[in-house]
Amino acid sequence: MILPAAMTPLWMIFGEASLAAHVALFLVGILGWLAAMGFGAAALGKRFRIYSLVSIATVVTSFALGLSYVPEANAGQPMPFLGLEERIGFSAYFLWMTVLAVALWRRPTIKERDGDLEDYRRASAPLATGS
Repeated sequence: MILPAAMTPLWMIFGEASLAAHVALFLVGILGWLAAMGFGAAALGKRFRIYSLVSIATVVTSFALGLSYVPEANAGQPMPFLGLEERIGFSAYFLWMTVLAVALWRRPTIKERDGDLEDYRRASAPLATGS
């Protein structure tokens, strides 16, 4: 459902290709990224939390600089470094996702930590039934 909406031109959604609509959709997407990064930072250890905070700061800074070009876009003036700033923000987020994937991949499984998963379920079963 998201993919067709992302591929639909803005003028078909809002009646025109307005800058305000583009900025609104952009901000919703970035807030989703920041929420994911915040949850990832809280879920893993201290080193990943620090890395996540640095990544969040990079994403926020680069896209804030990108949003500073809104007056130039409204006036139809050139925006020379907008592409660079957007690429820095996108790269920081995608690098963060890659590091998250590696961190999750390297985590020990339940079987390696606590033994067999079935033993773990049997041990917690009496607690669940109230016995």
